Amino acid sequence: MKKIISLILFIVLTLQISTSALAFTDTAANPFTNKKYTHDDRFSNSEILYGIDVSQWQSTADFTKAKAEGADFVFLRAACRGSSKGTLVKDTTFDKYAEAATKAGLDVGAYIYSQAITVAEAQEEADYIMGIVKNYNITLPIVFDFEYAPSSSSRLRAAKLTNRKRTDICLAFCEKVEKSGYTAMVYANQAMLTDDLYDEEIAEKYDIWLANYSKSPKYCGKLYGCDYSYWQYSSEGAVSGIQGDVDCNFRYFTAPAQVKNLKVTNEKIDKTTISWNRIKGCYGYQIYKINHSTGVFEKIATLKGASSTSYTDYSSMGLSNTYRVRAISAYKGKFVGGKYSGTVKSDGVFMLNLSSKGAGFATFNWQVYPGASEYRVLRASTENGQYIEIANVDAGTTHYTDYTEYGFKTYYYMIRAILKDDKGEIIANQYTPVMEIIKPQPSVSSVSLKTSNSVEIKWTNVSSIIGTEIYRSANSGAYVKVAAVSATKSNYFDKGLKKGVKYTYKIRNFINQNGKTYFSKYSNAKSSITLKAPVIKVRAGVKSAKITYQKVYGASGYEIYMKAPNGKFKLIKATSSSSYTYKKLTSKKTYQFKVRAYKKVGDKKVYSSYSSTKKVKSK
Repeated sequence: MKKIISLILFIVLTLQISTSALAFTDTAANPFTNKKYTHDDRFSNSEILYGIDVSQWQSTADFTKAKAEGADFVFLRAACRGSSKGTLVKDTTFDKYAEAATKAGLDVGAYIYSQAITVAEAQEEADYIMGIVKNYNITLPIVFDFEYAPSSSSRLRAAKLTNRKRTDICLAFCEKVEKSGYTAMVYANQAMLTDDLYDEEIAEKYDIWLANYSKSPKYCGKLYGCDYSYWQYSSEGAVSGIQGDVDCNFRYFTAPAQVKNLKVTNEKIDKTTISWNRIKGCYGYQIYKINHSTGVFEKIATLKGASSTSYTDYSSMGLSNTYRVRAISAYKGKFVGGKYSGTVKSDGVFMLNLSSKGAGFATFNWQVYPGASEYRVLRASTENGQYIEIANVDAGTTHYTDYTEYGFKTYYYMIRAILKDDKGEIIANQYTPVMEIIKPQPSVSSVSLKTSNSVEIKWTNVSSIIGTEIYRSANSGAYVKVAAVSATKSNYFDKGLKKGVKYTYKIRNFINQNGKTYFSKYSNAKSSITLKAPVIKVRAGVKSAKITYQKVYGASGYEIYMKAPNGKFKLIKATSSSSYTYKKLTSKKTYQFKVRAYKKVGDKKVYSSYSSTKKVKSK
């Protein structure tokens, strides 16, 4: 009997301890329902924020008044999928409400009411809502509202999916959202989460928004056991400025968790990439780097999206840099950061950087190499060729300009840092990676026919040149110089050309350096063809005439003109063939015909001269 009494006392005591550890109750009445609510004890260290969710069912919404009454955040319906036909529809109030809620200083999230029955539909819904919210400052998650529509024949209910398929649909939406730089969350009621989804699998990766209209989040007499961050506790709230009943929510806020596993994943001369572990539910991340001048961490970037867990620093300049990262979350119109990660340091690359270049020079600089007593500049004409020392500079100089004797050539450079001991003996050498400097080369951008016997040559000038020489070849013959123009010119008209000839052009630039003139290599060559007038023949037929002509070299097509008795020449046919029969003549009448060739140049036509005019009398 004593054993039984002891066992009963133990069970009672245990139940008392468990009950007291499960929950705590609000000290003040809720501003929207005038009730007190009981919260899971897991949130005893969280700040409880008040929020609402609104859609077009609330036809008016004054978010400034709602905030004054106690609202900290709002979720806006952006879209829904129809429960019968499955059509996606944008919420008519979203744009207006998103602007107004942001202006009022509320943290804003967005949701789509889903009836997805496949993974593909969930992904389609993700794309659809992201297309709607992309122009707004969404600081809370993008939410997948997954629930059965009231009708027993609604598409989600009628699909009779397995828990596995329903869970995969939720995960597919969230994954698509987070790959696009947002943070995802799943909304469902307690019955759906507990009975129809693998809620722990969802909660492992994404936040959950629990719907349970009661004074405590209980289901079948038990507090909801899975992790969640938001609780929708009522659909009958009365909120200042919002028409009708309003859905009311708690947000259990704590600063984001500390970022872990920060590491350098890639380091090259011009960039350093770092990565870290994802923090569930956060808005994004802030990246900090130590300023080499001040020795103080400075924020260099803010990334949006919980899954945005890598960053490439394109200003690393090959230096050894120290980074740290923290996750951030929206909180009452601002961002709150979690603890900083540990620091990570890149190795750094002794690097050579190009500062500027022109037709006959290249200026570059390099970072200070610790302990170097001097630097030597090495140059080669091929990457794997012999590197010759062209300059020796002291340790206080980290830049050099090479005025090469041969303009417009490709060279390869590297810097040798020399370390010496107290006796002046070389004890170590450190080389930068090879840097290729391609001196600007001229390039003809187009050669196009302007009239039947003139051509326009265009090019893009390179820096530091004095001028450009234009060379021409006729029908693959020898090139001759036809003009030299100043560096202010980037085109040239070549006129008075022979018709029917293929002309090919190339250019070269020239510079003056140290009292001498140097020429670049010739550019690539481009060609154009001038147009001859067609040679025409006309043969009379019965109330018809057949016009023939030899094809013109380079022509795109031909225009045939006819002059009737006592009339004027009119265009009767445009064709690419070399003959045409006109069958609408009057017998025993004299007609005149002529032809001209044309060449298409862009969206225009360039014409040859007209052929000779031929007369014919129809039979």
